[in-house]
Amino acid sequence: MQGFQTSGSLQFWQMSDNRLFVQYEHASLELHRSHEYAISVRIRTIDRDSDHVSYAVIRDLNLPWMEVIEGVDSLRLLTETCYLEISKKQLLVNTYTLNGDPILEDHETLGTMWKAGSVWICKKKRENERILGLGEKTGPLDKSGKIYTHWNHDNFAYGEDSDPLYASFPFYYGVNESNVYGLFVDQAQRSIFDFGTSNEEASILKIDNDSVCYHLYYSGDMRGILRAYADMTGYAPLPPIWSLGYQQCRYSYYPQEEVIALAETFRRKEIPADVIYLDIHYMEAFKVFTWNKELFNDWKKMIEEIHKLGFRLVVILDPGVKAEEDYAVYNELIALGAYIRWPDGKPYVGRVWPGKCIFPDFSNPAARAWWANRVSELREAGVDGFWNDMNEPAVFGNAFPEITEFDMDGRGGSLNDGKNLYGNQMSESTYEGARKGSSERPFVLSRAAFSGAQRFTAVWTGDNVASASHIKLSARLSVNLGLAGIPVSGADIGGFVGDTYPELFKRWIALGSFLPFFRTHTMINSLRAEPWSYGEEVEEISKAYIGLRYRMALYWYSLFKEYKESGIPPLRSLALDYWQDSNIYNPEFSDQFFLGPHLMIVPVDPESRIVKIYFPEGNWFDWYTDKEYEGGKVHFFELHPHWIPVFVKEGALIPLKKEVTQQFNLETEVIEWHLYGNRIPASATLYLDDGITLGGEEENFYLRSVKFDPSEQKITLLAPEGKYFCKFSKIIFFLHGLKNTQNAGIQADKEEEKLTNYRLVNPVSNFDPFPSDDLDTQIIFGLKTISLAHTNDKIEINID
Repeated sequence: MQGFQTSGSLQFWQMSDNRLFVQYEHASLELHRSHEYAISVRIRTIDRDSDHVSYAVIRDLNLPWMEVIEGVDSLRLLTETCYLEISKKQLLVNTYTLNGDPILEDHETLGTMWKAGSVWICKKKRENERILGLGEKTGPLDKSGKIYTHWNHDNFAYGEDSDPLYASFPFYYGVNESNVYGLFVDQAQRSIFDFGTSNEEASILKIDNDSVCYHLYYSGDMRGILRAYADMTGYAPLPPIWSLGYQQCRYSYYPQEEVIALAETFRRKEIPADVIYLDIHYMEAFKVFTWNKELFNDWKKMIEEIHKLGFRLVVILDPGVKAEEDYAVYNELIALGAYIRWPDGKPYVGRVWPGKCIFPDFSNPAARAWWANRVSELREAGVDGFWNDMNEPAVFGNAFPEITEFDMDGRGGSLNDGKNLYGNQMSESTYEGARKGSSERPFVLSRAAFSGAQRFTAVWTGDNVASASHIKLSARLSVNLGLAGIPVSGADIGGFVGDTYPELFKRWIALGSFLPFFRTHTMINSLRAEPWSYGEEVEEISKAYIGLRYRMALYWYSLFKEYKESGIPPLRSLALDYWQDSNIYNPEFSDQFFLGPHLMIVPVDPESRIVKIYFPEGNWFDWYTDKEYEGGKVHFFELHPHWIPVFVKEGALIPLKKEVTQQFNLETEVIEWHLYGNRIPASATLYLDDGITLGGEEENFYLRSVKFDPSEQKITLLAPEGKYFCKFSKIIFFLHGLKNTQNAGIQADKEEEKLTNYRLVNPVSNFDPFPSDDLDTQIIFGLKTISLAHTNDKIEINID
C-alpha cells in the first residue's frame, strides 16, 4: 500500500482508570466502556498527543471491563454482552458476541491506515449486511452499496440521490442475519463512508483528520443501540406544545397586514393552525436582527394581533452579518473579534442575501454569548421561535474557503474542523438566547446540524422540490433523522421549489400530518401553498388531516415523553422492531413507517392508484374502517382518493381528543381510548403537563397508565401520578375488533355501553357532478363503546 502508513506491531499495553492503552510502532489505541452498550475507540498517530474533544457526546460512564485476558496474539476484553479482540500484529479491533459470532471486525488486510492527514478505518462487510441510518441522507433504507459524504452543504432543489445535504450524522447501523451493531464516528471533520462500492467485502470510512474517535454500540437489538446513542449524545427537551401544531410559511409573507390577514383567514375558515413564519423580507435589506420599517412599521402590534388570534410567530435568522459601517450588529461583531477569519486575522467576507457579509464564529464562546443576547432581545419583544437558515455555513457560490480559521473554543482550527459543527453551535446559541428571561420552552428550527443537535433544535430537510418523488423522500429523510436521534423533524409540505398542484398537495399534507414537524412552505414566485390554495376539495382534505393531527395531541405528546425515557423517537423506522424481516428493506415497502409503536403510515404519491403494502407479523386494522389484515403478508389496495393508508397493530391503546380545536393543546373534556383487539396484552401511558413552561414536566404533570389483560378481559386505569389538573370529565373506550366476546359489562360508576358508527375523519363533500357513494367508505359500523365519568381513582372495566 504505497504511500499509506500502518500501525505496525504492538509494543506494550496498560490499563489505567478503566481505559486500555495500547501502543503500536506508529500509532496508539485507547478503548474504554462509555456506556453499558458502547465501547469507545480512539486511534491516533504516535506523534499526535492532543485530547479528543467531542461536541456530540455529553455523557460518558467509563464503566469497568468484566475481564481483560492477554493471549499470544491478542488481548481479549469482556463486557456483559460481547467481547473484543485486539490484535498484537497490527491495529485490529474485532468484536464478537459472547457465543463467538462476529459483530464487527476490522478488515484483516486494510485495517487502519493514514495518508496525507487522513485516516482510513476499514471494517469487514459481511455478505448480505445491510446499512441503515446516517440521518439526513437520500437513497433507500438499506444503504449498502452506496457512498456518502459528511460535509454540510447548501443543496438547493436536491434530488432523490443528492449527497451531501445540509446535515451530517456519521452514525449508522449494520444489520446481519443474527445481530445488529451501531457505529458513530465522533469526528466533525469531513468524512466519506463507502459501504461496499469499491470493495464488496469492506466498509471504508475516510476521515479528514489524523486521529479518530468512534463508538461501537451493541445491545442485541436496534432499540438498545439507539437508546445508548441518545444516552451519550443527549435528549431533546419536550417541545413547546404549539410547535407540534400546523405551521404556515412562505418566502415571504409581507407586509404585516398580510400576516394578520393570513391568521384571520385560518380562524375564519376554522382550519386549525398554530404558527406563522416570517422569511427574510421582514428584515431591513435582509440584515439580521433588524425590521423592515416600510413593510413592518409596527411589528410589535402585529405580534400582539396574531397572538390574540392564538398564533405564535417564528422568524428566520441567517448568520451572515452585512459588512456595513452604520449597522450596529456589524460593528458589535467587529469589536468583539469573534468572526470567521482569514489566516492573517482579517474577517472573511462572503456574499449572501444582504450582500457582502462577515460571519460569527460560533465556535468562539464570545460569539455564542453575543448572539444569544441578540436573540433574547427578540424573544423579550414577543417573538416566539427562531428559524436558523443558511448555517452550513452557506455563501452564494457554495465555496466557503477551506483556509478560513475558527476559534474552536480557544484551540484553533480550520473550516474542516468548524463547518459541520456550525449549525449546532448557532442553534445552541439561539436556544440559550431564547431561554433568557423567559419561562417558556424555546423553539429553534435549523437547516444545518450534526450529531447532538437534538439538544437544541428541530431539523427540517431544506429546499426540497414540489414533485411526486419528494413525498416519499420527505418521509424517508425524517425517519432516517429519527434513527440518528432527532425526534423533531419534517420537510416543507408541498415542496419548496416549484409549483405544487392539487393532487400532490392533498397527498403531501395528509402525510405531513404524521410527521413531527408539520409545516407548509413554498418559494418566492411560486404558486401559493395555503390549505385553501387548491380549491374546496383539497381545502376539505387539508382541514380533515390537520384536524386529525389536533385530535391526536394526547398521543403525540405522550410519545415525546416516551422518547425522553427510551430514546425512541415518535417517528420510527420499521427496522427498529423488525430489523430481521427482509421484506421491510424491499424498496416497495421501505418507505412505510411507524408513528409510535402501533400506527403504520404508508406514503403514497398522486400518480398511484393501486398500492402494495407489507404488514409485518401480527394482526392489523385499517384505521378508518377496522377491516383486518393478517401480518407477514403483502396486501394490495385500491387507494382512496382522499385518505392516506394508515393501519393499527393489534395490541394498541391510543388516546384521542373527541373534538378538533383551533390550537394544538392537551385540553379536552372527553378523552377517547381506542383498544385494538382483545387477544394480546396492551398498555399505554398518558402524559400531560402545561406544554409551555421550562421544567413544567418536573413540577406539575399528569401521568396515567392504562392496561388491558386478555386473560381476564379487563381494562385497568391506574390512579394518575402528579398534580397537573386536567379537564377530563368523561372517558369513552372504543373496542375495535373484539373477538369471541358477548355483551361487555363494566365495573365503574355512570356506565354506558352501546354500539355506535364511528368516523375518524369526516367525509369530503362530493364535488363531482356525477356523485358516487364510493367516496364515503371510511366508517366503522357497530363499534362497541363504553362511557364513564372521569375519576382519578383506579378504574377496572370488564369487557367480557
